[in-house]
Amino acid sequence: MAYKNSHIFLPLVQKARKEKCLDKLMAGRGEWFVVQTDMFGDFPERPTAVDDIYIFGIFEIYKQGDTAIAQETEDAIVAIFDQPYDDDAYLAGHAFYYYLCKLRAEYAPFRMNIKRIEDAIKNCIIRDKEKMLNTHKWVYTYSNTNGPWDLYNFMQMQNDIFLPLGANLFGDSVFERIDPPEIVRILKKCKKDEKLTVELRDGSVVSGEIDEIYDDYDYIGTKEHPTYKVIERCDFVVSEVLRQGKDEVSCCDILDLSRPAFVKKIMDESGHIIWKISLARLLFLELMIKLGRFLTKHHR
Repeated sequence: MAYKNSHIFLPLVQKARKEKCLDKLMAGRGEWFVVQTDMFGDFPERPTAVDDIYIFGIFEIYKQGDTAIAQETEDAIVAIFDQPYDDDAYLAGHAFYYYLCKLRAEYAPFRMNIKRIEDAIKNCIIRDKEKMLNTHKWVYTYSNTNGPWDLYNFMQMQNDIFLPLGANLFGDSVFERIDPPEIVRILKKCKKDEKLTVELRDGSVVSGEIDEIYDDYDYIGTKEHPTYKVIERCDFVVSEVLRQGKDEVSCCDILDLSRPAFVKKIMDESGHIIWKISLARLLFLELMIKLGRFLTKHHR
């Protein structure tokens, strides 16, 4: 999405290259900090607008034929670790994350050395652990009594957004895999691009295809090592709404079919039911929903 300031990023990247400050631009140091802006306004309390730096600056330069920018960008992210601050690892990780997202979405026009950047962040975290334990800069859960209250543990928590993208910033991570629900085990057997019809619990009936079955990571705390719960998710893209229920569902919506409480019935291309929620489970869910509404109503 192009914002009112999108025109600034191309000359900004060009200037940073000329002045050998691309690492400072990627980290948002000093005069190189750019306020993030979107349709809701400005966010000066967040790290620099690195997503726009990629889209409107770095990627544009590469598409114009200046392919050297790819290696320079990789070197710039790694060079952030030579900056003498307590948030070097976090800001380098911030720049790394947005690149990984663009790469996964097949939007990035070049591929950087993922392993090199990942290893550099790991080493920086180890080197700066004490400094990170003593700062709460960028920790937006600082006011939450459940924490975390420091940048080190916050990065452990945030590592769960890197893991699905193929990067792990903490080499001593522990993963506790949860058995996938029956619905996911059944959907994994479906043919690729098979048209499915799904009846949702609210009465909606939609048709579409499975987009992706993937591992989702949830940080559950630190024992001796940062620990993550791993569960399989199933994204389903709606291509047609056959019947609208209580909640609005639209074409191109992405539904998570790994939540049995959300789905009532799934049929294959032939109309055969391949999964159906049990009556006992359905009645239990309806009871819990009514109980929740009752408690909400009487606690206002």
